[in-house]
Amino acid sequence: MKILWFYLRYSDTHPQYSKILYFDCFSSVNFYRSAGYASIRRYARILLECLEQGVREGKFSREVDTVLVRDMILGMMGCEIVQAIASKTIDATAADVEDMMSLILSILRPRPETEENKVDKILDAAEKVFAEKGVYRARVLDIAKLAGVSEGTVYEYFGNKEDLLLSLPDRHFRRYQEGLPEIFEIKSPVLKLQRFIKYYFSLFFEKQDFLKVFLVQIQLTRRFYETKQFNFFVQFFDILQSIVEEGMADGSFRPDVNPRVFRNMFIGTFNNLTLRWFIVHGDRHEDKMRKIEEVAALLCLAVTDIRVESAMIDSTEYVLDRKGGTV
Repeated sequence: MKILWFYLRYSDTHPQYSKILYFDCFSSVNFYRSAGYASIRRYARILLECLEQGVREGKFSREVDTVLVRDMILGMMGCEIVQAIASKTIDATAADVEDMMSLILSILRPRPETEENKVDKILDAAEKVFAEKGVYRARVLDIAKLAGVSEGTVYEYFGNKEDLLLSLPDRHFRRYQEGLPEIFEIKSPVLKLQRFIKYYFSLFFEKQDFLKVFLVQIQLTRRFYETKQFNFFVQFFDILQSIVEEGMADGSFRPDVNPRVFRNMFIGTFNNLTLRWFIVHGDRHEDKMRKIEEVAALLCLAVTDIRVESAMIDSTEYVLDRKGGTV
């Protein structure tokens, strides 16, 4: 909490520095290759080390991708700072630290492992090993190590390697079938939130040139926050706020969630990931669809404070792009 508070407090008390950093430096593609950006990366490494220490000490979940959570935190803080400077909707970003930590800790908090979680970990590991090595070269021992369980545990749930292989389509198609009613009429706020997150990613993935312009040349221009276009942007995210409020009202989401801070967590996460994918590192090979699935699950976890049911995570909530692929 202190490392977040210090960063935000420094920004609040040094507004000129923040304006230069966010609206002059971050809006320049060349900055990401400079020595100045190297200092930002050092701060990011310190934050990552704090998260990894929490995992080692058992305070944070071992199942969470700490690099992804680090990027979510940095993105959320950046979004808060930009709004405080440009749109004046936030007086002091440090005042939001408790609400930010509430979302972050809901993602990081260790949860007791259930039988279903253990089976899912084994099946996830089996998918990866079978995909990489093929069924005949794959060893149950390799699957057990990747899943973090003993070889005997794998045999306890699955009689042999073939049974394990045939359990993969059973899991997915059963969940696809369970999710079919929600495709035509979504009632669950959790699924609505997942669909919104994936839909937003899909919009920009279809228009990657616009994405690159929007990330560094529009969002990081102060004048944008004084235009009617910014009002359209805010109105679009009113939908997100209504989903969160609906979930809070029916008990799906925690009653103490700050919808504005959660919106900033989502926008900041999107900005950080897409900036890294398409600008800082170029479009290097990365399983972006899997990463978006992880983001959707973590953002749902941030507001529900419970592990999102696997049926929801593995549902058919994929947004088709214009070429018929999934995003």
